[in-house]
Amino acid sequence: PPGFISSVLVDVLDRFPVESKLDSPCTANTLRVLPPTGTSISYRLQLTSPGVNIFKPTDLEKTVVIPGSSSFFIVQVVNDQNALGDATMPNRLLLNTDIPPGRWFLYDFGTVNKRKWKIVVDICRYTIQQFDDLPRHAIKYLDIGSKLELKFRVTPINVGKTAYISCLSTLCILYKMPSLLDVRTKTYYDDNNSNLIDITVHSRFFEKGKTTIAVIALGSLRCEVVTLVLTLKNSCSYLKSMHYVLSAKTSPSDWLVEDVSAEPNGSAIARLLKQLPVNYRPPSVLGIAVPLTENFYNADPSKPKLRDYFTNSKNSGRYKQCAGKSKRSECGCTENMKLSFSVAFSDCKEKALRMKFPVSRLPLYFTIEDEGRSVNLTSPYFITIIEVNNRTNWKVSGKDMLKMKTYLEHRLKTELYNPDGLSITITGSELFHFRVSTIPGVSFCNLFDEFQIYIDDSPLAFPGNSLITSMTTILMGGIIFVAFILYVFEIEIWNFLKRKLRRNKVASKPPPKRDSVNSGDSAGS
Repeated sequence: PPGFISSVLVDVLDRFPVESKLDSPCTANTLRVLPPTGTSISYRLQLTSPGVNIFKPTDLEKTVVIPGSSSFFIVQVVNDQNALGDATMPNRLLLNTDIPPGRWFLYDFGTVNKRKWKIVVDICRYTIQQFDDLPRHAIKYLDIGSKLELKFRVTPINVGKTAYISCLSTLCILYKMPSLLDVRTKTYYDDNNSNLIDITVHSRFFEKGKTTIAVIALGSLRCEVVTLVLTLKNSCSYLKSMHYVLSAKTSPSDWLVEDVSAEPNGSAIARLLKQLPVNYRPPSVLGIAVPLTENFYNADPSKPKLRDYFTNSKNSGRYKQCAGKSKRSECGCTENMKLSFSVAFSDCKEKALRMKFPVSRLPLYFTIEDEGRSVNLTSPYFITIIEVNNRTNWKVSGKDMLKMKTYLEHRLKTELYNPDGLSITITGSELFHFRVSTIPGVSFCNLFDEFQIYIDDSPLAFPGNSLITSMTTILMGGIIFVAFILYVFEIEIWNFLKRKLRRNKVASKPPPKRDSVNSGDSAGS
């Protein structure tokens, strides 16, 4: 109240005596309380009857006690009939009313006439316990729709007589900003006469802020703990994050190994992870040979850029960690950067998860980690998925949510998905880099994660397959047509070939030597 610096709650061990009429003759007079005048906060205590029953200078710092009304601490004796006093309970006043003797009393709690009382620290009579894994005076973050359950117990000790004690006398709950959080309490007693209280805190939607909940056990200062203060922040926790669950189990060493062939399990690593070429960029809609993305993977400024054939490819592509460096060792790639799927560290990324073509309905799972606890990402954490290199030839399918899509897609400018039962189909080749984000309004945090899939052993790109199929079809059709012609015209191709071969053999024999025969005949004659 005004005029008092602080207040102390004490247990009265010895009764305070009431001031007698000899020490304070004013108690035999009728008292009237008048409101303050001007800027003063002190009330006027007026004696209605003049005479010997008046205020004395020794009444300074005494307390006027009026049962059922506020008490007054006398701060000034103005004259014999008037004094000024500060009200201890300004909301409960009995003004402009005559209070006869015997209906009001005077106590000497002051120090002017020598202090007649003392305050001592009581022994510890209560212990307070907290039943959860939160540290003492912890800071707890609450996201949208989050719920926090707390439980405390105050146990009496060093109490001679066991009796029922009201909740207000042993335990108090104080919290600020009640509009920020929905706080509900439940108090009860157990068989040991311990006072237990359950506190349930719900986060309200779309309202950020900070508040505190103080659990105060009204015990002695000699107790180890008398107050527990919890700071609750209705905002995003620094430890809350979203993660993609890999479809294959790998270890960090598998991603960081330099030479896979030198490892004992090198073949297993090669089946799961794809070593990206140096200065690699994924294909574009124009084909594998025309990369247009700005992101390099496994960058090395000292080596030529891969597939840097066309003008558009030469004019695109920017280094990040390797910008302004002359070789890869100067890029400053750490192990965390090499393990990260973030596009911000694509220069350092050396490997990607390998899958064979085609990828059909690959399940997608995500988790949310917060303060060491992990839960599956489910609705209402609706998500959006984009390919950071603007690649196509992929499709995500899942549960139907047509109404939500109709309501939000024109605002988000991208397609909306339900994380429950989500799967992806990829019909393209080589590296796909996806970014998954939760929509605004489901969390105070901007939750997102990225993952990469390298599609290996893919068929020839268009129009390679079409050309091979067309040529094969034409060749087979030509063979069938020739066979049909031979059959229709009864052409015996085998006899024709034998005659052709025999004729070739006859033509290849040397002619007879007639000159030598003629010379023999002439000699005989």
